[in-house]
Amino acid sequence: MQPKDPASDPAKKDPKAERDPAQQAQQKDAATDRAAQDRELSKHPRFREVLAERDGFQKDAEQFREITRYMDEQGLSHDEVADAIELSALLRNDPAAARDVVQKIAEALDGTLGNVLSDDLKAKVDSGEMTEEAALEVSRARAKTTRSERRVETVTAAQQRTQDEAQMRERNTGILKAVGTWEAEQLKLDPDFAQIKPLIGVMVRNILFGRKEGYKDPADAVAVVKQAYAMATNEIKRWNLPGKKLGNHQSGGGGQGNPQPASAPKDLRDALSRAL
Repeated sequence: MQPKDPASDPAKKDPKAERDPAQQAQQKDAATDRAAQDRELSKHPRFREVLAERDGFQKDAEQFREITRYMDEQGLSHDEVADAIELSALLRNDPAAARDVVQKIAEALDGTLGNVLSDDLKAKVDSGEMTEEAALEVSRARAKTTRSERRVETVTAAQQRTQDEAQMRERNTGILKAVGTWEAEQLKLDPDFAQIKPLIGVMVRNILFGRKEGYKDPADAVAVVKQAYAMATNEIKRWNLPGKKLGNHQSGGGGQGNPQPASAPKDLRDALSRAL
């Protein structure tokens, strides 16, 4: 028996060969249109600006984390950091004023080290009950004990922050998982989603700008991202790109306008308090 020619076997025929030529042409045109559309969006000035803003935000966030990590390790408050920055500026620009500040710091350090007698020790020295040398020894011992207690408080506070950060990481993991699940679903529904995702990130930042805190929980995070998605698609519609409009898909969340920006900081200390 002669073997069958695969080309003559209906079961072996290539499905692509059976496809309607008109349908093939239509799909090819659609792919070409989408590629042209993506190139047009990537060249749009506002879209390029959005990408630059996003990269800047990431760099700022990394620097912010390094500063706050150092502050936490050293137990520094916002006011202490502000004082240090102000002193650095005076040392460079106004040495006389800087000297006055440094002198006050030296006086405060004498108190911290116990080099200045407290009122009760002064009274004992004046009454002859103690010599000045003995009073200074007691004063320095008291100061050493106080510093040790403060170090314990600092370590305890650092441990508490570590626990809080662990809880925050767990919470953030839940938020990332919820948002990731929503994005995966949206990628299936909206073929333009990956292309406009950087703009969605900027819109999310705009929404969160007016809040005192970030996401409340995973459900809130998804709601914010949905709102940002609606805002991003509306923004792209205003750009009047040629061809089919991007983002012309049904959104799961209702968009609102950007919140009013917070008032400008009054001074350096206020700015640091807001930023850190």
